[in-house]
Amino acid sequence: MKTNIHFPQAWHFPLLAFLLFLLLKAAYSMAEVQHLTFLLAPSSEIVATFTGTGNTFIPDQGYFNESLNILINKSCSGFNFWSICFLMSYCLLAKPNSSWFRNLILLPLVLGAAYLFTILVNSTRILFSIFLHSADAQLLAVDSPWSHQAEGVFIYLSYLIIAYLSIDYFQTQKPITL
Repeated sequence: MKTNIHFPQAWHFPLLAFLLFLLLKAAYSMAEVQHLTFLLAPSSEIVATFTGTGNTFIPDQGYFNESLNILINKSCSGFNFWSICFLMSYCLLAKPNSSWFRNLILLPLVLGAAYLFTILVNSTRILFSIFLHSADAQLLAVDSPWSHQAEGVFIYLSYLIIAYLSIDYFQTQKPITL
């Protein structure tokens, strides 16, 4: 029976990445803060370095910065950004006309690169939030319940767009025209 449905030759690599994405999301839903120290520790250390303060790990809560009175917990881990960034980047970089070995070896490479990018972005987001809520930025300070989430959405979406445009540019060598 003939159909009009056409799958790309290497459809299984993006599918594999999507399954890995779903597995990561399932693991995150069951994870506790101790399981996320691989994301939380580097971010909290960068924040402590930039602010000249210290952090203390509190089991079942996260990294507490007493000087700034902030808690970097599971919701601040950047795990969702990491998994979305991985999936987007892999789907952009995996090519149907490339060898299966290249596309397969690309999985851990992109996962690692997305991890490093997530540490950078997450640290930026936390530092941006600290700045907005500091006494030095009274005109910008917003203390409504949704403001912290809005800051995160703005930072994460901006960096995802930057990542997408950068990958696209380096693959095509064509500048972005608006």
